[in-house]
Amino acid sequence: MPLKFFRTFFLVAVLLFVCEPIFSQASNPKDSSYVSEILGRANAQNDPEYFIKSMDSVIAYSQKRKYAKGIAIAYWRKAVSYMRLSDAENAELFIKKNIAFTKQNKLDKYLAETFLFASAFHNQTADYVAAFSDASNALKTSLKMKDSLFIGRSYLQIGRCYSLKPDHAKSEESFKTAIAIFRKINNIPQLRDALSELAKIYVDKKEYPTALKLFSEAEHTAPEIPIDIFRLPHLYGNIARCYNEMGNNKMALDYYLKTLELTEQLGPGMMVIDLTTRTLVGELYIETGQYDLAEKYLKEALELAKVTNTLDDLRILYMDFSALYKLKKDYKKAYEYHELYVTYSDSIMNRDKMEALEDLSVQYQTNEVVSKNKLLQKQNALQKANAEKEQSRKNAWLIALSGALLLLVLGGWFYYRNNKQKQAIAALERNHIKQKLLITQMNPHFIFNSIENIQGLIYANKPDSAVDYLSKFSTLTRQILEHSNENYISLFDEVQMIKNYMAIQQLLYDNKFDYTIAVEEAIEQESLFLPPMLTQPFIENAIKHGLNNKAQGGMVNIRFYLEQNKLLFEVLDNGKGFDGQQKQTNHKSLAMTITKERLVNYTKNKDFVVQTDNVMDGTSVVGAKVRFEIPYIYEN
Repeated sequence: MPLKFFRTFFLVAVLLFVCEPIFSQASNPKDSSYVSEILGRANAQNDPEYFIKSMDSVIAYSQKRKYAKGIAIAYWRKAVSYMRLSDAENAELFIKKNIAFTKQNKLDKYLAETFLFASAFHNQTADYVAAFSDASNALKTSLKMKDSLFIGRSYLQIGRCYSLKPDHAKSEESFKTAIAIFRKINNIPQLRDALSELAKIYVDKKEYPTALKLFSEAEHTAPEIPIDIFRLPHLYGNIARCYNEMGNNKMALDYYLKTLELTEQLGPGMMVIDLTTRTLVGELYIETGQYDLAEKYLKEALELAKVTNTLDDLRILYMDFSALYKLKKDYKKAYEYHELYVTYSDSIMNRDKMEALEDLSVQYQTNEVVSKNKLLQKQNALQKANAEKEQSRKNAWLIALSGALLLLVLGGWFYYRNNKQKQAIAALERNHIKQKLLITQMNPHFIFNSIENIQGLIYANKPDSAVDYLSKFSTLTRQILEHSNENYISLFDEVQMIKNYMAIQQLLYDNKFDYTIAVEEAIEQESLFLPPMLTQPFIENAIKHGLNNKAQGGMVNIRFYLEQNKLLFEVLDNGKGFDGQQKQTNHKSLAMTITKERLVNYTKNKDFVVQTDNVMDGTSVVGAKVRFEIPYIYEN
């Protein structure tokens, strides 16, 4: 199930409940009463657009009465309402307005409240650095006030920020600190939230009994104090996720359906949670083979996704529909939805590329203006020098100085031109290597064999196998083309590409071999980045040449591991070893040469060595092993 949906589900709920009303600070009873009355009517409507209009009335009244706290409340609640309407731009605007306003008027509690909401908002918009900064500012303000409730809530929000990194140890520590504070001051609603957040960490750690115990405490603690109905969808969604990961589909479905009952009751403000839950229910019904029910809930989710018009939601739903219709053997619809999925995937990629292109365009235009200014400055200086030269033609010292200056400018110009040429040549060489690598990866022999296999499966009336093979081949082709434009990709992406490649190779070679891919447990695959497609030529060599004497029973073991903080790659086969291998083809020699060039370029080590050894059993050769170091970047 897509992690993105879980994240959206939980973050939207956090946005709605991270803030507590604090307008009771108001010093003027009449003003406080007026604001309370407006808020009460707006809450009863449960309509974000009505709430925004009501807050405009509060702002007008408070400005007239010079009631600063009323304005702070209205700004904050408008930000919440815009977020419920998925209007991130206006939500961000009123967050910034309220931070500036509460700082100016020394309204520390309102400032802390706004920082807490801003942190939740920035987590929702994936600006995790800003989210953590906001949560830290909330804690700093709360400590200054010595307010236990706000200190606890700040630790709770800091824990949420850590959970998205994810850093389970620090998020668990923050949640436990918040729980201890809420128990001490006996704040039941906040205690329930903190218990639920801590339970989610144990779900991520797959410690399900502990998670369910914490969820149960959150649901049943202090039964005399009812749970806020707006918090229930968040709690039930978390419990459903836990049961789903445990494989208890019945309990997961029960809690998802409870969540839907609540979102229908609470209205438009719960649209995003409603969309997410219907999608998850549809996926659960696919998993349990109840395809008609899955189709019903996915169609309902699709209608909501078209309203929110979120590309990622639409992309995931089209992927789900494609999988559903494939299972129902409606291959026409499966193909149509797969095409929509690909189109929306490309749209998301193109959107990101266009944003990057716009940034580059701004940088280019800025640099162009700076260059023109410098050029004008040089032209003015030259004109001034010429005027001085004309006036003091007979002055030998000035002539000599002008000559020296001219030589200096020419020397600098030639140096600059030579340096730019070197840079251009180096860039061309890198692009040339990249293109050669792409050509090597996508060699015609491999492509033709793949297409012939797909054709054979179709002629053999095996549409499921053909679709599966075509899907793997399409995914691998897309991965190779996309990653060829990147200098670094995550180890996780590299492993996924190897898996697709090996699955296709197994089909090409009639499953005459098996394979394993092992990554050392200590390695964080999504945080470690390496140059793409360094390993493929060596893996292909192990299959094509190392196992060419094996009709069956071949084995290829692939391993990534750390040794003295160096990332090492190793491929081992049980073929005839290097002494018995035939001379490599030109294509494979080209691949090895290109890979060696890339490794030398990345490591800046001209003596870089790829270690090759035979695997021995006594005096007999029982296989071959290739090992080399891969340069990498670690990003926390």
